[in-house]
Formats: sequence, C-alpha cells, structure tokens
Amino acid sequence: MTIMKRTTKIFTGMILLCLGMVNTVLAQPQRPGERRGNRIEIQEPIERLADKLELSENQKAEIEALHLEGRKTSMLKQSQVEELQAQLDQLLLADNPDQSKISSIIDKMGLLRSDIQKERVFTRLSVRALLSDSQRIKFDMLHEAIPTDHKHLARGKRFR
Repeated sequence: MTIMKRTTKIFTGMILLCLGMVNTVLAQPQRPGERRGNRIEIQEPIERLADKLELSENQKAEIEALHLEGRKTSMLKQSQVEELQAQLDQLLLADNPDQSKISSIIDKMGLLRSDIQKERVFTRLSVRALLSDSQRIKFDMLHEAIPTDHKHLARGKRFR
C-alpha cells in the first residue's frame, strides 16, 4: 500500500471516529432549562411554579386544572382571531376593499384579544387565591420579573 492510500485511510478513520464522538455527545439527555441547539428545553410551567412556591399536591392539581381550562378557552379564541385575520387579509387584497367589513372584523378581533387577556388575568387571580400569604408574595415577585414590553420577542419578529 502506498503512503498516500494509508494516509487517506487513517484520515478517513479519524474523521469517522470524531463524528461518532460528536454524535454520542449530542445524544446525551439534557436537563430541563439547558440549551440544545437553538432551543431551550424547559420544565412545564406548573412544575417550575410548584418548585419555586413549594406547592402542595392539592394546590398543584387545582392550579393545573385552572391553567388547563384557561388554556382551552384562550386557544379557542386565538384560533378565531387567526381565522378573522385570514378574512381581513383577503379583504385587504380586494380591488375595492369594503371598509365596513374590515372595521367589523377588526372590532371582533379586538374583542377576542380582550377576552384572551381577561382569561389570563382571571386565571392568575384564581391561582393567587389558592396560595398562602408567603406563596402569594413569591408568586407576585415571579410575575414582576416577567418582561411586559415584549422586547425579548423582537428578535424573531416577522412581518405579515
């Protein structure tokens, strides 16, 4: 065997070995909250809340039920908003857009978004009512730490 062929085989073997090692490292399970590529794996919100507030099993079950109900309602309303947005997009593409229909759709979207916000706030108040005084203080501090200006979402912002 020539030196060139042997060098090529050794080099190819080293590359395959390195790829195998990288694959092994990437296959390792990640702990919640650790980065994996461009996404972050996080714990379920209820689990995080339970850990931080030291919730009892009863409190945890009641909060999960409240969140589930609120989420169902919000998801239904959000799908209605998206459907109205599609209708609005179609109207805006017309040669002579009907301004009264456009205004009506925007009003409906606003009401639905308002209902979604109310659902979130009422769910939060219901959760808060289940907590002890010390848990309520921690809960309020956790919510104060959440950014409300949504600047943290601007990086991935897309325009329609």
